[in-house]
Amino acid sequence: MSRSEIEQLRLVINQELEFCIHLLASSTENIEQVITKLDSVISALDSLADISIFSRLRQLIEQSIHILEGQIDNFNGQGVGRPKQHISVSTLEHLLAMNFRVTQIAEMYGVSSKTIFRRLKEAGLSVVH
Repeated sequence: MSRSEIEQLRLVINQELEFCIHLLASSTENIEQVITKLDSVISALDSLADISIFSRLRQLIEQSIHILEGQIDNFNGQGVGRPKQHISVSTLEHLLAMNFRVTQIAEMYGVSSKTIFRRLKEAGLSVVH
């Protein structure tokens, strides 16, 4: 695969992920639609498993799907009050390394940017905002 083809694919995947973030930000009812969209991105990435950056992106998307599936359980009335979001340090590090902004990460998890900054501080991480 040529460098320009890889760059084009990266742009398409980025657009798909941005669309997923928009869907999640607009309504929690879109979680299942986002999971379906992410599954289709994973299918596309399967053919590129030999390219390490796409292999890692596939892993991150799988982690995101797992988190979203947990969100479905949360929104189906389990527990009292707002459940604490489990946001792993490694996931935060990877999302930041992939140039996601704190506001985008917050939208993905359905929390405020303040929560993400607090989790970063708890983990001893910082970002320039």
